[in-house]
Amino acid sequence: MSIGDLSLYANLGSRRWIVPVLGAFKEDGKIRFAQITHRLSLGSESLKRTLDALILMGWVERNTGYGHPLRPEYLLTDQGVKVSKIASDISIALCQLKLEPSHMTRWSYPLLVAIMSGNHRFSDLEAALQAASPRALTQSLKKLVESGLVLRTVENAYPPQTHYALAGRGRMLAKTLVSEN
Repeated sequence: MSIGDLSLYANLGSRRWIVPVLGAFKEDGKIRFAQITHRLSLGSESLKRTLDALILMGWVERNTGYGHPLRPEYLLTDQGVKVSKIASDISIALCQLKLEPSHMTRWSYPLLVAIMSGNHRFSDLEAALQAASPRALTQSLKKLVESGLVLRTVENAYPPQTHYALAGRGRMLAKTLVSEN
C-alpha cells in the first residue's frame, strides 16, 4: 500500500459530508447545488464548505457553462470520477452498517486499511500514518472501537501490549475501501 492511498482515504474522511456528496454524483457525474441539498438534507453552508474542499482536492469543478450563478452545477473531474465510485461504495456500506458519516473521523478510513494490511499495534499504525498525530490516532481508534468496527485487546504482560483487529463490521467496510484500488 502506498502513502498516496492513505492520503486519499484521509481526504475522504477530512470532512463529514465528502463521502455522501461524492456519492450523490454517481448517476451522471454532474449535479446542481439544490439537488445535493435536497438529496442529503444538507444545509447550504455545510455543502458550500464541502464543495470548496472538493474543488481544492481536484475532485470536483464548477460547471462554468451552466445557467444561473445562483444555481450552480458541479462536475466531477477525471480523478473525481474514480473517487466518487469509492465514495458511493463507502456510503452504501455505512448505510448497511447503520453508521452516520459523523461516526467516521479523518483517520478512520486510513486506520481501517492499515489494520487490514497487518498493522495491529499502535506503534505500527503510527508508523503507517505518519501524517496523523498520536492524539488523532487515539481518538479515531476509540471511535472505531465504539462503533464496533475495530476490536481492542490488551495483553496482560509487562509492559501491557494493546492490539487492534478488525471486527466483522470493520472488515466489511475495509474491503469496500481496498477493493477499489
